[in-house]
Amino acid sequence: MTKLFGTDGIRGKANQYPITPEIALWTGKAIAKIFKESGRSRPRAIIGKDTRLSGYMLETALTSGLVSMGMDVFEIGPMPTPAVAHLTRSMCADCGIMITASHNPASDNGIKIFDRAGYKLPDEVEARIEKEVAPIDILVNNAGIIRRVPMTEMSAEEFRKVVDVDLIAPFLCAKAVIPGMIARGHGKI
Repeated sequence: MTKLFGTDGIRGKANQYPITPEIALWTGKAIAKIFKESGRSRPRAIIGKDTRLSGYMLETALTSGLVSMGMDVFEIGPMPTPAVAHLTRSMCADCGIMITASHNPASDNGIKIFDRAGYKLPDEVEARIEKEVAPIDILVNNAGIIRRVPMTEMSAEEFRKVVDVDLIAPFLCAKAVIPGMIARGHGKI
C-alpha cells in the first residue's frame, strides 16, 4: 500500500486508490477510533464537500465508517473549505472533514481533515490514521506464502479462503454487474 496522505490530505482520481469508497470507509473508521480517545462519550465530526459528483460517494462511505465506530456526524453539504474549518471549531466538533480536490480537475477528489481547532491535522495524527487504514488489504495464504491482495482484485477462490461466511454470491454478482453498469454510463464519476 502506498502512502495515503500527501501534503494536503488524501487526494487522487475518484474511484482509483486512494479515493475509493473502500478507503473512505476505513478512513472514517480510523478517524473515529483516534478521535474517540479524546474522552468524549460521543465524539462529533463535521463533513462538508464541494460540488463534485464523487463527493456524495465519499461522504456516504466516510459517514458510514465514522458512525459505525460510534461517532456523531453532521453532514453540512456543499460548503467552502474555510467554512468547514470554522464550523468544526464553533460547533465544538472533534474533527472536521472536507471532501474536495480544490482547484484540481473534476475527475479528482480529496479528503482533508481538521482538528477541533479547525487546523490541518498534525503529521503524527495523519500517520496514525494511515496505520489504521493500511490493513484493509486482505492477507491471502497461497501455499504458505502470505501476500497482500486488495479485495477488489481477489478471485472468488481467494475470497472464499479468507471470508468465513457465504458471501460468494453477492461478491460474484458485484464483480459481474458493476463493470457493465459503468461501461453503459451508470455510476460514472
